[in-house]
Amino acid sequence: MVLHKKLEEGSFLTRIVDRTFVHDNKRWIVDYKSSQPEKGESLEDFLSREKQQYLLQLSDYFKMFVKLESLPIIAGLYFPLIS
Repeated sequence: MVLHKKLEEGSFLTRIVDRTFVHDNKRWIVDYKSSQPEKGESLEDFLSREKQQYLLQLSDYFKMFVKLESLPIIAGLYFPLIS
């Protein structure tokens, strides 16, 4: 899904959402990531780093959907390469 947010006159922010769906009357926003922990890095440290790195991106998605609908929103990262 492609979202556009007007920043100022003639200027827009475009975001491409990997996956979004409604389940149990909640809007889910899922951003897929192919990254994995670096050698020797704990899963906890990796997830903390990734969360910090992508917080602004997920916040943008969240803010855009808040303006589109009134459903509760859950946004998160999904790492399909990590079991």
